Amino acid sequence: YDQLNHEAQCIPAGCEGLIALDHFQGNRTPYTDALSRGALIGLTLKHTRGHIFRALIESVCFGTALILETMKGHGVTPTEIVLAGGASRSPLWLQIHADTCGVPLRLTKVADAPALGCAVLAAVAAGVFPDVNEACSKMVHVERVIRPDPSTQDAYQQHFEAYKQLYHALKPIHHRNNKE
Repeated sequence: YDQLNHEAQCIPAGCEGLIALDHFQGNRTPYTDALSRGALIGLTLKHTRGHIFRALIESVCFGTALILETMKGHGVTPTEIVLAGGASRSPLWLQIHADTCGVPLRLTKVADAPALGCAVLAAVAAGVFPDVNEACSKMVHVERVIRPDPSTQDAYQQHFEAYKQLYHALKPIHHRNNKE
C-alpha cells in the first residue's frame, strides 16, 4: 500500500475527473440498497493506477461525508470522528477523510479498536469503572488529530456533488443487472 499511497498522493484532489462509487458490497447507509454496485466514472487513458487508487479512497471518504450530511439532516451534527484500525495507517487516507468530511479526525493510541472496546467493557463489568463513559475517558487516548485543510475541502465540493449523483444515476442499471 505504501507505493499506491505514494502514487495517489501525487494526484490532485478530484483525480482529474475520475470518480468512484464505493458500493462494492451494496450500500447500507444512507441508501440501504444491497443491489447497488461500485463504479468508476470518467476513466480515460491519462488515468494511472494512482488516479484509480486515489479515486477509491476519495469515494470511501465521500461516503462518510454523505453519512454525516444525512445525520445533519436529521438534527445530529458530529464535530469530530474518532477512529482506529488499518486505514488509520495511511496519512493520505486520513487527510482526505478530514478534508471531505470537514471535521477533525482523532486517532486513538490503541489502533486495535475491537480489543480496546472489549477492554473498556470488561473494565466496566469488573467494576473498575462505573460506566462506559467513565471507562472511555480513562482508557481511550488520542494520539494525534488530523484537521481539515479548508482550501482542499473547497476543491472537493464539486467532486462530492458529482459523487452524490452517481447512486441515483446508476441505480436503474444496477437493479436491472443484479437481481438476486
